Amino acid sequence: MDPLGKLAISDGSSTITIEPTYFDSWLTALIESLSRLKSNNHVLVEVQEEPKPLRIDVAADGGLVISHEGHEVIAGGWKEFEAALRTAVNAFLEGISNCPDSAQNRNIDPIRRFWATTRN
Repeated sequence: MDPLGKLAISDGSSTITIEPTYFDSWLTALIESLSRLKSNNHVLVEVQEEPKPLRIDVAADGGLVISHEGHEVIAGGWKEFEAALRTAVNAFLEGISNCPDSAQNRNIDPIRRFWATTRN
């Protein structure tokens, strides 16, 4: 099972679109970037299948500037980014819940762990 589709990151006025791409790879990379953002003002989110990384910079006001190939999105901050990522993870896991092969896809394990350890 290879969850392939269109990844869109938006702040309501700007959108970064990456397609076609593997959702599990991007979600795992974004989850891993959360812990690095706590101690760094700049993080590159790299996905093996993608030639160009996503860049996340922490602005002076604590907001996050997410950029990819000349497009930029502004996130409210670390907590807002984590909440948006949780929403995306929930939608992803619900979307694959009826797929019998999803249980064998080990690339989804970090996504499941994130959901299990961060939800309220």
